[in-house]
Amino acid sequence: MSKARTKKTKDAADDVQVVWEYMRSQNRPYNQKNVFDNIHGKDKGISQAKVTKILDDLVTQGKLKVKNFKNKNVYWVTQEEFKVLDCSEQGLKEVETNIENLKNQSNELTTTVKELEQRNRELKEQPVNQQIDAIIEEVNQQLIQVRSELDKLAQTRKPVDEQKKKEIQTSYNTTKQEWKKRKRIFSDIWGVLSESMDAKKAKKTMVNRN
Repeated sequence: MSKARTKKTKDAADDVQVVWEYMRSQNRPYNQKNVFDNIHGKDKGISQAKVTKILDDLVTQGKLKVKNFKNKNVYWVTQEEFKVLDCSEQGLKEVETNIENLKNQSNELTTTVKELEQRNRELKEQPVNQQIDAIIEEVNQQLIQVRSELDKLAQTRKPVDEQKKKEIQTSYNTTKQEWKKRKRIFSDIWGVLSESMDAKKAKKTMVNRN
């Protein structure tokens, strides 16, 4: 069989599938003109005559039924094509279980989609390799600059003169001791003087002293 003939056979099968899937999904009566228009046969390269032939072939196969109405054939899907719903208690339970399973699957898929979308956003926000290299280089330059400034501070800072530090500490201790000594002497003298004054005068003198 040549490639051209194989392609033609495949195209014909595809055309049949288009017409059959439309009729089955709609499950309503249509004439051949309705089907041709609704499947956009002109855009798909399926002529109106071909649609009519496909519909008649499906009738022959028992998939469609046909009835002539006002000189036009009306086609609809044989209802045996559809599974009859089991309305028993057990059948309804099975339907409910199937519905619940489908809901769970839908929720899982929705969650997965959200996670993938979040991951996609995160990946888009992450820098590419070139950006990472640029960031690392910038940080390295900042480190070099900070280290340079620290070195400059270390070089310009005057070292502490230990001898000078000892002298200052000694002078401070001496001054502090002298102050405590004079305070004690004043307290002793004031104690003697205050004994010879009345309380009011002693308080006034102390205030003026302070």
